[in-house]
Amino acid sequence: MNQVKVTDNNRFELDAKDQTAYIEFDKIEPNILDLVHTEVPEPLSGQGVGAALVEGALNYCTENGLKVIATCPFIKSYMDKNLEWNDLIANQ
Repeated sequence: MNQVKVTDNNRFELDAKDQTAYIEFDKIEPNILDLVHTEVPEPLSGQGVGAALVEGALNYCTENGLKVIATCPFIKSYMDKNLEWNDLIANQ
């Protein structure tokens, strides 16, 4: 698996086995991203790609001083299970 990258079209992407998994986000404020949708291709399902993608996106947010809103149910569930990311949640 490659590293998670940020694209110009408001996506975090992770390439694995000639497939691309991604998280779509909206920039709410200069320092807040709304993570709205996660997509993992079926051939990659159940292989930890989704978790690696979320970790990469959250690491990017940490490194860049960003807060997040987890609109995507997959990301919200991941963050609920991995409480070490709670400091990234934007106050609303």
